Amino acid sequence: MADTMNKLHILLRSELALLRLQVKRMAAQTACKIVAAIFALLAIGMFTFASYLGLAKVFGPTMAAFQVALIDAFLAVILLIVSQKISNNAEQEKMILEVREIAAKGLSADLDKVKTDVEELSDDVRQIYGNVAAVISGSSSVISSVLPILGLLASTSQKGKHKKQ
Repeated sequence: MADTMNKLHILLRSELALLRLQVKRMAAQTACKIVAAIFALLAIGMFTFASYLGLAKVFGPTMAAFQVALIDAFLAVILLIVSQKISNNAEQEKMILEVREIAAKGLSADLDKVKTDVEELSDDVRQIYGNVAAVISGSSSVISSVLPILGLLASTSQKGKHKKQ
């Protein structure tokens, strides 16, 4: 039973570790995306205004607006790509998933053994019930088959007492 509890504990800890890694990664990605969005908005506002004023003198208002919009879009795309490049700890996740699988297989094997033991116990109880019912009903064949077993148990018990002394 302690082994089964240890396996359950390992399974629970691996699930929690996996969840922590995933939450940390998602939080870091989300934070980067939020910061990227804020900087993109600020950059678009300030850079667009300054660039437009500078380029409007050289290229005219229409061409200046187009060039500023391209630069703003390029910067936003770069920030989004950077947010996706945050490490996802694939090796750690793989190890944790392997530990989870091992613990789950161990628990499954333990549950199968418990199921087999319960089935065997159930069969034994049915057999004992049948023998007791036969003894109560007065069947002499059951009594004659049980007496040698009782004698064997008694002699084994006596040998155990002699060994202790």
